Amino acid sequence: AGVLKQSLRAWHRARRMLEEGSYSDQTGRGLMSAAGDLAIRAGWASYDSGDQRGLARQLYTEALLLAGHASDDALAVHVLENMTLQSLNLARAGRPGLAREAIKFSERAAELAGRDPAPRLHALIAAREAVAYSLLGDSRGFRSAMGRAWRELERGSGDDDPLWLRFMGVAEARTHEARGLVLLGEAEAAVGLCQGSLQDPGLPPRNRAFYHAQLASTLAACGDVSGAVSEGLAVLPALEHQVASLRTLRELSPVRSAAGQIGAE
Repeated sequence: AGVLKQSLRAWHRARRMLEEGSYSDQTGRGLMSAAGDLAIRAGWASYDSGDQRGLARQLYTEALLLAGHASDDALAVHVLENMTLQSLNLARAGRPGLAREAIKFSERAAELAGRDPAPRLHALIAAREAVAYSLLGDSRGFRSAMGRAWRELERGSGDDDPLWLRFMGVAEARTHEARGLVLLGEAEAAVGLCQGSLQDPGLPPRNRAFYHAQLASTLAACGDVSGAVSEGLAVLPALEHQVASLRTLRELSPVRSAAGQIGAE
């Protein structure tokens, strides 16, 4: 969220180059890929700052169009995975039909990534698909997709994985599995996964804050209000000083509601 304005400026500059420049077909394809990548980054900054419907979706759509024009499957997979995550969050926010949209995005991403050997990529696609199935109440679909995600991670990771994908590992997979279990009404089974996701010492501050907020909201879902409030309070210093993620703050909404129910100051 802290870099949204800068990322939008970079995207608009690239867009002007596409519209106003003169270049060869080869250069044009490269420029389309670069502009599409900037659109994804700006879309992610918008998404993380709390815009779930307007600007983020518009930027992702632009990126997907540019990926198609440039015949850049890797770029298309990246934006489809971002669109999957956005649809999942919209589905959680009261639009459950969008869980089916998330599955369609995942299926298309898997199709385009068929020749890409990167285990992290296939693990991420499967993990997000698993959450979509849990939103639909499909326990079998959830467990099947999560099983695929874990099997892919067991294959290891490659040194040539793109930077955007390197966050995907055991900790991230645990958060997806925990999310799905909560949605399926198995919140108590999710607590250990949330706690385990925080054991990675290499987590970036924003990821750590979000995982910690998820632990707090999961405890609230279990009815452990005192535990939820305690863990939620531990997240606040990061949100006050280091992490400008409105998405992470909103993850704490169930904790705030639970605290109000017991009169916790």
